[in-house]
Amino acid sequence: MPGVQVWRAPDGQYIAHGYRQGSVFWMHWPSLAAFRFADEELPTITAFVEPGVSTFAVEDVYRRSVLPMAIQALGGEALHASAVVAREGVVAFAARARTGKSTLAYGLSRRGFGQWADDAVALRVAGGQVMTM
Repeated sequence: MPGVQVWRAPDGQYIAHGYRQGSVFWMHWPSLAAFRFADEELPTITAFVEPGVSTFAVEDVYRRSVLPMAIQALGGEALHASAVVAREGVVAFAARARTGKSTLAYGLSRRGFGQWADDAVALRVAGGQVMTM
């Protein structure tokens, strides 16, 4: 189907696919859920969950994959990163999977820094400033 984006694991295994129909975006995870959101002023993401799927599994895919992609589709940016809050603002640690980003953010949170994100950092650039969301 033209316009379909397919996501694969590093070993090439199919994970999910997504596409756009007019102003509506769809993301499908087989045997888990389909997610829908639209290009609106106040977008809402709706999950259509397959029977018997745990809430934890749906929320995990939502946080790690759907929300960052929705933010990008609607004009923002998302980094594969963990982040903490420091006096100067949010500090993000962006790197490949399994390199210690979450461990570093967790360790800093134990030393008094607020934990901001644990897999994706959403941001917007406006007026020459980078703002996290």
